[in-house]
Amino acid sequence: MFLYMVMPGRDTETKRLAQIEYLSSEFGVEAEAYEYTSVNPKKMVQGKKRKLFILGHGSKDSYMGQSAEVMYNFLIDCGLSSKHFSEIWLMPCSVGMQEQDNSVTENFARALKTKLHQNEETQDIKLYAPRGKVTSSYTDNTYSKCTSIFINKDGRQYGFYDGGWLLVGGSGVW
Repeated sequence: MFLYMVMPGRDTETKRLAQIEYLSSEFGVEAEAYEYTSVNPKKMVQGKKRKLFILGHGSKDSYMGQSAEVMYNFLIDCGLSSKHFSEIWLMPCSVGMQEQDNSVTENFARALKTKLHQNEETQDIKLYAPRGKVTSSYTDNTYSKCTSIFINKDGRQYGFYDGGWLLVGGSGVW
């Protein structure tokens, strides 16, 4: 399942949907996508256990200006639990990166992982965050076809399966 946040005036729904189509094929998951402001809670909790991808403008401290606590409470209100979701993948489009050796403990991914861990219903959900800036490539400037999504860090590009992602709360990360 994909949640996406569109920034009016700077983003297009077409761009997000192209990213979702690409990610859907990359991860082999159904492209069930909802804009953040119009999620139907009943849709989130039906069917088999799934992965939740959250795409949107973000910083290391927020998504579209929302704190991890606000996002967590929204997801709980929509029925988030380990029963329905195995993983959450944070995909901020710009600067929501995490660092393996980051000494800052007050950031979005770590704050969200703390909230997940504190609740028995969500403590088993794995949380993944990018190690650097998430970048997407498109076939042209219409943004209708995404051809790749990769992580830029320290002048290098990493794909999904070659070190671009960090399991938040995993060994050595706290």
